[in-house]
Amino acid sequence: MPVIQLLILPMAADYEIKNINISVVDHDHSTYSQKLIDKIFASGYFQLNDYSNSFDESFQEFQHDNSDIIIEIPQNFEKDLLVESKSSLFLAANSINGVKASVGSAYLSSIIRNFNSEIQVDYIQTNNKLVSMQQIEVVNINWF
Repeated sequence: MPVIQLLILPMAADYEIKNINISVVDHDHSTYSQKLIDKIFASGYFQLNDYSNSFDESFQEFQHDNSDIIIEIPQNFEKDLLVESKSSLFLAANSINGVKASVGSAYLSSIIRNFNSEIQVDYIQTNNKLVSMQQIEVVNINWF
């Protein structure tokens, strides 16, 4: 029996995490913020749990363990990207389930990086310029 388990279980084990519940706080309501949100949910890893206008409302869902990740899009997100060539996002991951939080944050960071690359390509094609645009930098901060 242990030999069969050693042969079958490694093939069946899947560390891919799906159905990550996410809360979105969109202060901008712009075209780019909507494109980013659409891109996040098109990945198939995330399910919308809450869409609100305040972080406090989403944080209540977070505290009741209904949400795994909160993404907060600041006001003037699109303007900052286009005019100042940089913007920031706030991500909060519920680390009660550490694996789900870290893998979910990594998935989300990858989607944001990909979104940023697409924006750069669109900007260059639209303006016919080779411009050095800033990246959306993903910085991890752990609070203990």
